[in-house]
Amino acid sequence: MVLIFVCNTGIAQESMSERKIFSRHLYHKHKIDIYNVSLLQGIKNYSVLNNITYIFLDYFFTKSDEVFINTAYAVNDGLGPYMSKRGYTLQTFAGDLKSSVKDINNTDRQYLLELWYAKSLNNVTLGFGLVDISGFVDNIEYAQSEQEQFMNSMFVSNPIASYPSYNAGILIRYRFNDTYTLRTAVSSFDPEDGYYYTIELDYGKNSLNLRPIFYTTINADNNFNGAGISWDYTFNKNGFWGRLSKNLNENLYHFSLGYVRKGFLMKKSILGIAYGFVEGDLSQYVVETYYRKKVVKHFWITADLQHIKEKKKDIIYGLRTELSF
Repeated sequence: MVLIFVCNTGIAQESMSERKIFSRHLYHKHKIDIYNVSLLQGIKNYSVLNNITYIFLDYFFTKSDEVFINTAYAVNDGLGPYMSKRGYTLQTFAGDLKSSVKDINNTDRQYLLELWYAKSLNNVTLGFGLVDISGFVDNIEYAQSEQEQFMNSMFVSNPIASYPSYNAGILIRYRFNDTYTLRTAVSSFDPEDGYYYTIELDYGKNSLNLRPIFYTTINADNNFNGAGISWDYTFNKNGFWGRLSKNLNENLYHFSLGYVRKGFLMKKSILGIAYGFVEGDLSQYVVETYYRKKVVKHFWITADLQHIKEKKKDIIYGLRTELSF
């Protein structure tokens, strides 16, 4: 069960949090939203059911001052422990799990994921506190929410960029105009291991979005520099998207490509299919397809199938339900 508390002033605002499951609730007329995600995932001879609960508040106490609090409670760790024993580092579900919210980033902090304040002045918005870089940049329209779209970590965000989440940091967004937006962020990469910095330019016009991005670590034990680009394009009921990225000081690169179709076979449904790989010293391949259907008002159900390869091959099946109102 996911309880979502959203407060606003009645005036349309733009939240600093750009992750879809948060930002869309900001504009609801009612003050309390409920969002429930349950997931059954399985592999041959083994399956597990897990549930994730978010409680968050997004409050504008003036037109330009925002406070965001995001907490989470999770039941079970999904397939993660079982897949790790089988030699996989791929995450078949990229969402927050029990172990990750009980000891967030090895800080002994529990359940409190984000807590930040943002101030807007003209075209600039500055936020600081406990932030989530992975929800701030690389926001592909069709592959950014494991709760609603593709589940595998290969597709939710850039798998080799290692965007940090839920650490102390600063977010800056500058809108040049309706076409160009600059996003930059810095946060602690690990409590005792340097900082992470990223900068992204978002170009959006005529249903096409392009996002070149650069990311690097500063004073970290595992230094890396990388660059890439993500994009999405909408044509009628069709959505196309992709990512390409390269670690500049390692033999490691990533590519993914996907397609979604709204209203496939039935109304209020979405079909998605994607292929991606990481190649270099580490080799991973994923094909994922899902079919999401709105059953009744506020309730969705998704069937998901993944073919993964990393040292070995496996088929992962999933059944996800969402309740939101």
